Amino acid sequence: MHRDPSANVLLITLDTTRADYLGVYGKTDIRTPRMDALARDGVRFANSVTSVPLTLPAHASLMTGSIPPDHGVRDNGGFYLGDEATTLAEVLRDHGYHTGAVVGAFVLNHVWGLYQGFDSYDDDFGPEDSTKRTALDEQRDGAEVVESALRFLDSRGGERFFLWLHFYDPHYPYDPPEPFAADYPDDPYAGEVAYTDELVGRVIDALRERGLFDSTLVVLTADHGEGLGEHGEPDHGIYVYDSTIRVPLLMRAPGGLRGVDVESLSRDIDVAPTILDYLDIDPPSSFRGRSLLPLAAGKSEETPRRAYAESYYVRYHYGWKEPVAVRSDKLKYVDLPRPEVYDLSVDPGELRNLADSRHDEAAELSAWLDEARAQDSGGDPPEPGEMDPETMDRLRALGYLGSTAPSDGDDLPDPKDRAEVLDLLIRASRLTGQSLKSGRYDEAIATVEEALAIEPKFMDGYQFLGTLYLKVGRPDRAIAALQELLRVNPESLPARQALSEAYRAKGDAPTALALLDAVLASSPEYAGAYYDSADLLAEMGRTAEAVERLRQFLARHPDAPRAQYEIGRLLLRQGKADEARFEIERALELQPGLRSAHFNLAVIAEQRGDRDLAVAEYESELRLHSDHHEALTNLGILRMQRGETALGVSCFERLVELRPDDGQAHYLLARAWFSSGRADDEVLRLALRAVELQPSLDRARQLAAAIRDRIRASG
Repeated sequence: MHRDPSANVLLITLDTTRADYLGVYGKTDIRTPRMDALARDGVRFANSVTSVPLTLPAHASLMTGSIPPDHGVRDNGGFYLGDEATTLAEVLRDHGYHTGAVVGAFVLNHVWGLYQGFDSYDDDFGPEDSTKRTALDEQRDGAEVVESALRFLDSRGGERFFLWLHFYDPHYPYDPPEPFAADYPDDPYAGEVAYTDELVGRVIDALRERGLFDSTLVVLTADHGEGLGEHGEPDHGIYVYDSTIRVPLLMRAPGGLRGVDVESLSRDIDVAPTILDYLDIDPPSSFRGRSLLPLAAGKSEETPRRAYAESYYVRYHYGWKEPVAVRSDKLKYVDLPRPEVYDLSVDPGELRNLADSRHDEAAELSAWLDEARAQDSGGDPPEPGEMDPETMDRLRALGYLGSTAPSDGDDLPDPKDRAEVLDLLIRASRLTGQSLKSGRYDEAIATVEEALAIEPKFMDGYQFLGTLYLKVGRPDRAIAALQELLRVNPESLPARQALSEAYRAKGDAPTALALLDAVLASSPEYAGAYYDSADLLAEMGRTAEAVERLRQFLARHPDAPRAQYEIGRLLLRQGKADEARFEIERALELQPGLRSAHFNLAVIAEQRGDRDLAVAEYESELRLHSDHHEALTNLGILRMQRGETALGVSCFERLVELRPDDGQAHYLLARAWFSSGRADDEVLRLALRAVELQPSLDRARQLAAAIRDRIRASG
């Protein structure tokens, strides 16, 4: 295959996508024509595997060309890709590429470190502060990813680009849109994969429409597969069987090979070196992977590849022994209390453990694993860092658990021996995540309590209960659950912060503040405690102290946009508009898409009497965050005050569509129509609906009466 240093690069990663769910990998009852076309027009790697069946560490391996013992990211949440790592994006940016990323889930938020090397990193899922939103914005539909990708393509100018797109859609819960839900009623996961195929097609079509397809290297792969019940694993992250580590890998190069199948083993860590090789760029020495171009060209390799795979998820979350594996073309060895050896050439489902009969091969593969894990000092993996409860809630809403009590040593149970308990723990996690979005908490509470009765070491269950009991307005029960967690793990900062929230909900602000002060005394870098204590101080009427608390955080982290913004918001509350504007504008410099920043600048502009600027700022807020109902409300009112009736009505129509159960929204739309001279049954229905939704809204009742009077007078 020839190399092309002038090519653009599009890297597409699909979340939770099994290779055997694509038509080009043999799935005959699912339609994936766009990905199949990439294979026909390029190269299909038939035997590709990931290093970790978890989103964040798998992408860390993909972007750094190295395995987890090298880059140090072992789980979703609590692990961060360090600045010392060299990423594919950094290499390409250093070689003149305009680099951009659009990710589909909070688990790949920039906070975890994957943003390194990207000129733009679109991970906007709404505000990080739960008090600023009505639902957990932890993922987004792939259609939004596509729209952001098109904006990137249209704004890049004539520069060569590297664009990474991440589609989260196939991840549990499986809920494909129509017509895919109807097309796959008995297999919604297949519907999600088929929908994602259409999304991939939209991006390819966009490249063609812009004349970029024939100058762009397209690489498509997945972070991991999905268990779908195989080996008793409902989703992924527990084991390292091929159901969750075998992934699709397709490559279509301008003027490159067509319709090529590579049967030899390929790995996620080989993707970045392959892209660089195609662009004729030397890979950094930290990349452990090797280019796949020689294999694609039909060349044999002197040293066959071996793939490392691990999942420390069960160790961190359940206190069980983590499975670590090495895989060759034909053989897999899994290091567990009861080792496993599978001959994949005759047993691709990994159903017959040959450990008792393949001693020599098992010993040789075990020795290879020991060498691969040399970066783990003493064989012990690093412990995850602390996460604040807000971050933990957002990960739970995606179906990821938090930590259990620390597990000392390697005398841990084999996950295979805990299959029955596993099912219950996963169900508890899923129900908790679902309840945080749906507001239905009773079943989640009952399930978590059942899980704790069976597995008392399931410490995150107590954190779950603390969160859930707060949601149902039972702070005393939340306090009891969190105190039980602290009894076993007294150093848990998230538990202490959550306990503060429980005392605050109970109305005991002094105790809540004392708990946060204690957290900061023991961990001065703990961001969540700064934000919570500042918010609590402001609630107690101690706004100046709240601002000072945030300035203390900024002294440690001068480029923290949220802290900068919160200072501005508090100064605005104090009536210090000019100072507030300075802080908020500084926050926008640090994070141009920061939610509510333009909204507050609009409020300041209104206070100063600059209505033109206020309109512009409200519109900027809504371009970035179309669901910001307060901006939509204020803009509509401002439009009406300026005599721009049609524009004001349009704002309120959008507001009713956005908030169909909000009485105030219906009232504003009815009033706008009425003030423009319209009085008919439709306007009356809007006013009456406002009264129905919000009986205390006397203005709506008075408006309804006035509309009736005008209808009678005109009739």
